[in-house]
Amino acid sequence: MKRRYYFLSALLFLVFAPKLCFANNLAVANVSLTNRDTVSHYYDIQFDISWANSWFISGAPSATANWDAAWVFVKYSTYSGGVWSDWKHCTLLNTGYTAPSGSQMSFGVTSSVYKGAFIYRSSAGSGPVNWTGAKIRWNYGAESPAVSDSAIIKIKVFAVEMVYIPTGNFYVGDGANRTGSGTNSHFFDAADILDPRDPILVTSTQPWLAPDPFPEAGTAGDITWVNESTYGGNPPAARTQLGASFPTGYNAFYIMKYEISQKQYADFLNTLTSTQASTYRYPNKNGDSRHTISGTYPNYSASRPDRACNWLSWPDQCAYADWAA
Repeated sequence: MKRRYYFLSALLFLVFAPKLCFANNLAVANVSLTNRDTVSHYYDIQFDISWANSWFISGAPSATANWDAAWVFVKYSTYSGGVWSDWKHCTLLNTGYTAPSGSQMSFGVTSSVYKGAFIYRSSAGSGPVNWTGAKIRWNYGAESPAVSDSAIIKIKVFAVEMVYIPTGNFYVGDGANRTGSGTNSHFFDAADILDPRDPILVTSTQPWLAPDPFPEAGTAGDITWVNESTYGGNPPAARTQLGASFPTGYNAFYIMKYEISQKQYADFLNTLTSTQASTYRYPNKNGDSRHTISGTYPNYSASRPDRACNWLSWPDQCAYADWAA
């Protein structure tokens, strides 16, 4: 998910998820499609949303101004010829939305298209939030393949708790235990001959990367190499700036507040195709190391919905993030 700083026809038939959508105290309820406009080809999607432990620290832009938010996105499926289509991601408009009293919204951009909305407090405060009557506008006329004005539609609204990290300098590494013995983990500055384990300050000026004439990893000929608790290598002859668009973490961004929950991952599986779900499903892990996802496609469920989802590989997590944006 991305945010720019530097997701009345008689033939109409609506089907909504019968249960609340939970994710670590986050709940979406009372979902409805309203206000269809067959000229501009949009629907309003209305919902209630609540979660615990919310906060908003005012003062932006500053290093201390931050808040939590819910990233809200929608999937839809259409019915034709006796078959429901695969679930697809709704394209939104960044206009015509309704932010309930005490909240505000901003929209996430993926490839110049709005695929979700952040909803969060509009003023300083902390504690639970419970907002009713929130609305976002689905630009169904922009979907491909086209969604007709008389389409039979079902939708699912999902939400993920996020935290906004403001623009600012920060260090990577702390250089701890410089003179001690034993195996340590550090960020290494290859150009620092005296002690490459010094913390590295990331600022608005893009950090540099050193060209490596010896690409063999883990060898003494490399620029930096590590062998248990020792380090060595050759300092570079020059420093190379990263490109301005490289995501160093200096510019503001959102990050998930919690790990992917088992309920969230089950929801993800249920809106893939059956082939995709089999790729990202671990059928023999129910009951193994507190994993509780069970069932068959498209009705996977988790008996401990708020528990962090284990047995996920890096590709699994990337697939979930891509699905949510």
